[in-house]
Amino acid sequence: MMPLDYRRIKRHHIAGAACGLDALALLSATGYCESGALPLGLYAALAPALLLGGVILYQLTMRLYRDDRRRQRRAERVARLDKIKERRGA
Repeated sequence: MMPLDYRRIKRHHIAGAACGLDALALLSATGYCESGALPLGLYAALAPALLLGGVILYQLTMRLYRDDRRRQRRAERVARLDKIKERRGA
């Protein structure tokens, strides 16, 4: 068993947290730019990179979540079929 599975942490949880941190960094950079602590040119370079990173992380999170749900449904279906086969065989 993987250490993350033992702690019930899925990959989509990690990607979701990274996406949240990325959004927080974008909001923080916006606040620093408005207060004058961050030059506008640096913000202009930083904001699209953070926004693109957030979009990519969100897509990754959703793909991992859908894959995990698919895997769970498949396992449940196999378990139901195994029960049916056991009943017929008994």
